[in-house]
Amino acid sequence: MKILLNTIYNLSIEEIKNSKIELNMTAGKGGQSHLDLWLCSDKEDKISGSTNCSYWGWYGNSRNFHPGQYVFSFVKLKEDKWLFISAAKIIDVPENSRANVSILDKYKPFFGRLIIEYKKGNTYGRYVFNLNKIIDDCTVVEILPVIYDGDEFNGYDNISLTFNKLKKYLLW
Repeated sequence: MKILLNTIYNLSIEEIKNSKIELNMTAGKGGQSHLDLWLCSDKEDKISGSTNCSYWGWYGNSRNFHPGQYVFSFVKLKEDKWLFISAAKIIDVPENSRANVSILDKYKPFFGRLIIEYKKGNTYGRYVFNLNKIIDDCTVVEILPVIYDGDEFNGYDNISLTFNKLKKYLLW
């Protein structure tokens, strides 16, 4: 049985119409993985709602967000899996920068723990969609018991670490 994302969010129809979903893959074309950026952030940022790799206010000359909208931010884990890292209300959208936001406290228990599946493709580093257009295509895969730390053991033959992960382990 599939569990739809709104089963967790419990948004009204009006809230869905006034919301965006942000799917972050890389920091610009060929840039660093947003997952790696999030994994390198401190625990307090992860718990309180990361704004480090989310809420970019503009796409060229067009705004991604408008004041008063809600935004749910995810980073790509692998294939069609996405990790929920933050939710906020847009306060202001300064030109060519991140939006000023107010983190939505009611979603904090899910930051870094909720994993969804959504088939989007891999063309751009960041996507912002109207939530009402895709919410019924987003299914909950898992709610982790603890915040995701990036450590998955797939066997010695399949070890592949990014430089940032390797650096993280060497600093222990």
